[in-house]
Amino acid sequence: MRNPGVDRSAAELLRALTPVLELVARMSKSVDIPASLQLVLDRLLEATGFGAGAINYVRADGTMQIVAVTGPDGAREQLLGVEVPAGALDRELAMAERWGRLRFLPHELGTVEDVDYVWVPDLALPVTPDGWHPNDSLLAPLYGAPDELIGVLSVDMPDSGLRPDGLQRQLLELLAGQAELALQNARQASRLRASEESFRLAFEATAVGTGLVSLDHRDPLRLLRSNRALSRIAEAASRPSVAALSDLLDPTDPDHDATRWNATIQESADGVYRAEKQLYGAGDRPWVQVVATVLPLHATESGLAIVQVEDITERRRVQRDLQHRATVDPLTGLANRARFVEHARAVAAAARTGGAPGALLFCDLDDFKSINDVFGHLAGDAVLRTCARRLTGQVREVDEVFRLGGDEFVVVLDAFPERDIPPLVARIKDHLAHPIEHEGRQLTVGISIGSAVVDGITDTIEGVLAVADAAMYVDKASRKRHRRPA
Repeated sequence: MRNPGVDRSAAELLRALTPVLELVARMSKSVDIPASLQLVLDRLLEATGFGAGAINYVRADGTMQIVAVTGPDGAREQLLGVEVPAGALDRELAMAERWGRLRFLPHELGTVEDVDYVWVPDLALPVTPDGWHPNDSLLAPLYGAPDELIGVLSVDMPDSGLRPDGLQRQLLELLAGQAELALQNARQASRLRASEESFRLAFEATAVGTGLVSLDHRDPLRLLRSNRALSRIAEAASRPSVAALSDLLDPTDPDHDATRWNATIQESADGVYRAEKQLYGAGDRPWVQVVATVLPLHATESGLAIVQVEDITERRRVQRDLQHRATVDPLTGLANRARFVEHARAVAAAARTGGAPGALLFCDLDDFKSINDVFGHLAGDAVLRTCARRLTGQVREVDEVFRLGGDEFVVVLDAFPERDIPPLVARIKDHLAHPIEHEGRQLTVGISIGSAVVDGITDTIEGVLAVADAAMYVDKASRKRHRRPA
């Protein structure tokens, strides 16, 4: 502790500012708040001529903790690390005299006693009115924003033994402002480090492949950083070493060209790009969903994007299965009515734009109900499956057979000459008339067929189907007449 009564000139005091200002300038690089504030406090007391001081830091829960103490050993041992209840210093700050940004609490106004966050120096009582009393307090509230108290600086034991004069107060105010700035910088650095650490942990821990990529046209989509999940995806694509994000893609994908994909990502709406991509490799290659979020340019020196790559192979398989179930008849394996409408419209559209007309055959089994009634539904199911196979076997690969429901089938013939329809109908009827063996029995059914040309002129597929349906009933009625006994 310095000797009391030492007189300092203004020049000496101002020169003492230099190390404090230099120290505060470095606070943005520090995240150790207690160590930073201790250095600031030491320099501040040296510059202003006080023998003891402390800095209280407001924590996130509103309580204060004394994180920096300078002075006699007894002061440091008693105060350092002590927690100050939230609002405990409000009374002192409210009662104190305002000296600019400083708050002076003379001993005459009373002191807080029997608490562990107050230390009273062992000083002789003053003999003059301007002498410093052991119970005098000089405080400087420190703010991070208007009305956001982030700490309190307190000083004690002036070297002169007197209450500070105008020059000393101004200097103390100035340095209190620097202490406030130091605390703000240290808090920001601490929060930044905590934020970066949280990001790092989230980046590494997430099960979704995540990477930071360059959007610089000179080195497009270069992976600057990637997590373990992305490395596993790269291994699944037989690419254990990936320099650019585009290296993951199958060579047949146009975005395998990094320059092309880089431009597409940068031009994405709202700075967020989404796409499903198939990875490089042989055999059953995985599918991934790629989501790239372009970072604001003002936040980076060059274009960057955070990219998330999620394996969606299983999701796509489930979607395919659901779509298959929604469009395929589970009994016969034929496509159902939903697929029929889609396919027939495509044939009609081709004919309407100059292609050859197609044809539609509406088929209804004869005597199917009696098989169900006499031999049961298992026999009926066997008949339906066999008829579906026989129908499919009588048409070309470009044609398709659909089951509309019950014992009704539809055959869509692509670019099929109208003159060839009767011979095809005759072959189908002859083939389906062969007996069907089921559990030792010979089951037989006939089939009635009506046809309609798909030339793109009829307004709707439903209209074409209605024409074929009506023709089928004419055929069924004719077959019944031919089977009537004489």
